[in-house]
Amino acid sequence: MLSIGQFSKTCMVTVKALRYYDKIGLIKPAFVNPETGYREYSEEQILRMLLINKPKYYGFALSKIRDMISCQDVILSNLMKQRDTLWKSVHETMEILSELSAHVRELESTAVDRDGKFSNMSKALFQSASELRRRYAVYLAENTRHMRG
Repeated sequence: MLSIGQFSKTCMVTVKALRYYDKIGLIKPAFVNPETGYREYSEEQILRMLLINKPKYYGFALSKIRDMISCQDVILSNLMKQRDTLWKSVHETMEILSELSAHVRELESTAVDRDGKFSNMSKALFQSASELRRRYAVYLAENTRHMRG
């Protein structure tokens, strides 16, 4: 058995959060000492805590996580919906990035100093857009591999 503090450190969640999760029925301690009120968790509960932490990291509300855990069949469906939501956000960001890149190219064609060199502002905007494009390409490549495999 692990004390609430040990369990907290092992699962990287605060003691306050564990008490709240107990209150809302998300994860209950394996044992509560009736005299002291001290909570203890079993090592088997670490897996359950992982099932709570990952969806929480992905942006799910605690009430949704509780529903997901109580019905294992729903987990994949919920994860796929959240993935689709995140992809939509990525695509919207890419549209904005594309528009920004076009604007940068426009500025580059007009933002030339007396010596025929790009102004520092234009260079910085262009480098930022290029770096974002590169990062997105890497991200797509990695996720495409994960989706296939």
